[in-house]
Amino acid sequence: MAEPKGWVALGNAYQGSGNASGAAYASSKVLTDVSPGGKNAGSALVIPASSLIVGNVFRFTAMGTYSTKAEVTKAVLGIYFGGVAGTALVKTGELALEKSAKSWPWMLQAIARVTAVGVAGVSTGAKFITEGFGHYAVAATGLASSTFQMPGESATGGEVTELSSGVSNIVTLGAEWKTEGAENTLTCYQWLVESLN
Repeated sequence: MAEPKGWVALGNAYQGSGNASGAAYASSKVLTDVSPGGKNAGSALVIPASSLIVGNVFRFTAMGTYSTKAEVTKAVLGIYFGGVAGTALVKTGELALEKSAKSWPWMLQAIARVTAVGVAGVSTGAKFITEGFGHYAVAATGLASSTFQMPGESATGGEVTELSSGVSNIVTLGAEWKTEGAENTLTCYQWLVESLN
């Protein structure tokens, strides 16, 4: 008997979320969708209604740059089901980004597995378990970087429950500055959502 073979598909290929850069997120302390396409219909990655099955696995990869004012600046990054108005699948703790950064790179990657999809005819009940890591530059040159984990802390190992799977949902990268400053900007240039099956 032949062993089953898996496949990988880029879920947001040829969409605004997969072939453009996100808008620069400036100093606001408001949680904002920063992945390419933002929360705009037709641009953000959409998971169709009732399409999730137990065992689905998704890999999220994001890369970009950040700039900061002349003091250590804190920010939080996360992956959101339903956009930032929805639910965080996973997010960092507060990242203490280096002072006076000028377009320094950052990246993150996370894996999410669907562990439940709820009861037929009920719009809530989907569950994901999501964990990841990332790093950001701490110097203008060289390979110096700081590593972070996602979730920042969790009593459930990254499991999120009661997500609505009976309706279409966007999945975005969200960011929130915890320290305001006119020089603070964060841009997501790469946002890849892969289905691993």
